[in-house]
Amino acid sequence: MADTESGNYLLAATETPVAVRGRWFKAASVLLLGTAGLVLAFSAAKPSNSAHLLPSASVQLDSRGPPMVHFKDLVTMQLPATQGQVNGAFFKVPGKSMSVGLYRLSAGNSVSYTYRYPEFKYIVEGEWDLTDETGQVVHATAGDLMYFPMGTTVNFTVAKTGLGYYIADATTRHDLAEALATATALNPSMVHFPQIAKNTNLPLIENPAGSLFFQKDIAFDSTVPALASLGGGGGLLEMTAGLCRNDAGPAWTTTYDNEEFALVTEGEFHLVDGTGQHITAKAGDMVYFPQGTQLSSTASDFGLALVADLRYTQ
Repeated sequence: MADTESGNYLLAATETPVAVRGRWFKAASVLLLGTAGLVLAFSAAKPSNSAHLLPSASVQLDSRGPPMVHFKDLVTMQLPATQGQVNGAFFKVPGKSMSVGLYRLSAGNSVSYTYRYPEFKYIVEGEWDLTDETGQVVHATAGDLMYFPMGTTVNFTVAKTGLGYYIADATTRHDLAEALATATALNPSMVHFPQIAKNTNLPLIENPAGSLFFQKDIAFDSTVPALASLGGGGGLLEMTAGLCRNDAGPAWTTTYDNEEFALVTEGEFHLVDGTGQHITAKAGDMVYFPQGTQLSSTASDFGLALVADLRYTQ
């Protein structure tokens, strides 16, 4: 492992190699030493939505909730050059197993990959030509969101050097070979959500304080088995990605019912948690909200973020 320039991140290569044709690509998953003795490894959780956040104008911030974790300038972090493999590291949440990560691929490179788990991929920079085994072809550009069901095989060719931000469920990574074989045999197709910030009408989340907070889930995967070994006791999980927006106005206050990672894509959020920590999360930053975090959010103008979670279905 090697520290990045900020000294706050650790990089680890833990994923299996994938075929890479061309020169090289850069990839990383961020490892942060968490506050409660946990090792945070660049992992994802849930989108802020009214079913999984508990908004209330009367929420009083106190020290009972765990603190949020701020990954400043995440998308501009220095990524290591690698040859023919994807780097990865994972944060273990009781009953869940999610991860998020970054990788940069130079123009002219090609990658072929079969997904052993469902994944969402947000294109931060560049242009990507994708072809799956059904013959579907997609030209994805910055601002697009892709969904790859478990078992999807995709060929990536980079038309313009790009940066991808992935959100993955890794519960099936090592444990469910039979489920992966079944999923691969179905030859699922990828799903393209172009320009989500422009094409998504975000509804206002009604609240007594009159806060201007908007949120909508965009992509779903409801086929993830909940492993008993992860504390799930069987059943299914639902992985979701969406957008949230906070406009200038009264503070939005909430207590998180699930974990969440939020990648700020535009504007900035002024955040205060129940421990008294104050941060300004700007475009390119990521913030992790553990379950139980109490939060107050405001915006001088507006803030827009991509958010994702893994939740148990009812």
